[in-house]
Formats: sequence, C-alpha cells, structure tokens
Amino acid sequence: MNRQSLYLRPDPARVVVRPFKPATEPRDLNATDKIRADHIVGKVLRLDTEAAAHLLSDVLENFEGRHRNLLNIFETRAEEMEEAFSPHAELNKTQRRLIGAYFLNEYSFEASALFNPSIVRTPRPVRLDGE
Repeated sequence: MNRQSLYLRPDPARVVVRPFKPATEPRDLNATDKIRADHIVGKVLRLDTEAAAHLLSDVLENFEGRHRNLLNIFETRAEEMEEAFSPHAELNKTQRRLIGAYFLNEYSFEASALFNPSIVRTPRPVRLDGE
C-alpha cells in the first residue's frame, strides 16, 4: 500500500435532495409501502407541537445552507406523498413540512461514484478491439 497526500473533503454545495419512497423490494415493481408510510406519518403526528417545531428547526439548521427553498421542497414532497398514506386529521404547517422532510433524503453523486466498487482498476488491460 502506498499512502498518498490526497485528502478527500466533503463539498456541501454538491448534494441534492431526492425523494424517499418506502417500498417493498424490488422498488421498481412495487408501489409505495402504505404501512411504512403510515408509520412515519404516525410518528410525526404523535409529536407535540413544540417537539415537532424543534425537529423541523433542527432539519432546517442542518440542511438549509445546502438547498434553496427547502420549506417549499418539504411542502411539495408532503403533497406528493399524501396518496401514499392513510388520511389523517388535518395537518398543521409544521407537521406537513416535517412529513415532507421525512420523505426526502440527501444524495451526493460524487460520493456514490467515489465508493462505487466498479471504479477499482482492473488487474489486466481490457481490449475492446476483439483481439
């Protein structure tokens, strides 16, 4: 092993949020798992108003510097997920935003590429000309 002086540092500006869809495997063939979605929504609804506001504040503090219009993204995601979970009592704004946040995740393309085992150098040259 040869140690290099290369250091990998995260770049928070190069991440995106993408939808999280609780689904049974295989995801491509199955719709959203309503039981899992209801479980997530139920946890948010069981929070008292102060705890929900505190959680939302924590999420915003941790992620707002990396994403624009984060509250709008949360609202939109909550709307998209409404058909995936059973109807509940009227949700307040904080609960809707927190539910939207729970159905998103942050993703880094570079991290997935960097830790993809297919980028490991092949032990021998591969010839593409058929010889």
